[in-house]
Amino acid sequence: MRPLLSGLILVLLASVAQARSGQSPSSGSLTGGAGGVDGACVGGKVTLRDDLGGSGMSSNAVTAIVVSATAGRYRCSTVRMPCTASGYTKMSFSVEVGLAASVGEVGIFDITGVTRIASTGPRSEVAAGAVDATGLASFTLTGGTQYIACHASSAAVTVSILSTNTGNVALNNSIVNSAFLGGSLATQVAPFNEACTAGSTPYTCCTGLGTGTCLGMADRTGVSGIAASPTAGPLIVIGP
Repeated sequence: MRPLLSGLILVLLASVAQARSGQSPSSGSLTGGAGGVDGACVGGKVTLRDDLGGSGMSSNAVTAIVVSATAGRYRCSTVRMPCTASGYTKMSFSVEVGLAASVGEVGIFDITGVTRIASTGPRSEVAAGAVDATGLASFTLTGGTQYIACHASSAAVTVSILSTNTGNVALNNSIVNSAFLGGSLATQVAPFNEACTAGSTPYTCCTGLGTGTCLGMADRTGVSGIAASPTAGPLIVIGP
C-alpha cells in the first residue's frame, strides 16, 4: 500500500509541475507536445501566458478581451518563457468575436518593447476560431526570459481575442504580470490597410478607402507610448 501511495504522490507532483510551467496549451490549433522546463523546448508547441496567470486564479484561466478603440493600438502583457524555443516558425492566436473585413496580428517583443522578435503579419479576424501563421522567419525565445506579447487589430472595439485572465491590476511594462496599451497616435499604432479611410488617412501608407501599403506591426520598430491597461494581452501559441 505504501509503495502505491508514494507512486500516486509522485504522479500528482509531476502533474502540478507541468500545469505550472505555462506550457499546457489552451488555445490555437498548432500541434505538438509541451517542452521541457528550464531547458530546451522539446519540439512542441508552447503557450505564452502572462507571468502569474492572474491573482488567485489558475494559470490556465483565460478570458476574451476587446480590442482598443483606436485601430492598430497595441494591447500587451509580459510573458516569461518556461523553456528555450529555437528555430520556431509558427504562431497562433484565437478570435472569440470576429468582424467583417477586420484583420489583426499578434507579435512578440523584447521586454523593452523596442525590438519585434516575431509576428504573424496581418491575418483575417472575420470569423471566430484559431488563427494560424506558418512559415514565419525562424525565431528563438530563451527560457526564463521575459518578453512582451501584443495584439493589434484594424477594428475598433468590436473584435475580441482569447487572452490571459485579468485577475491582476495593470502595472507598467517593467513589472511582472504587467498589462498595457501602446500609444494611440498614427505614428505609434500598427497600421492596417483595412483601417484606411482615404489617401494618407489615418496613416501615410494609405492610398484610399481600405487600400494602401500598410504592413501592420512590420511598419513599426516596436511598441511606443506605453500606458497602463486594465486588461491583458493575447494568449499566443508558438510552434516549430
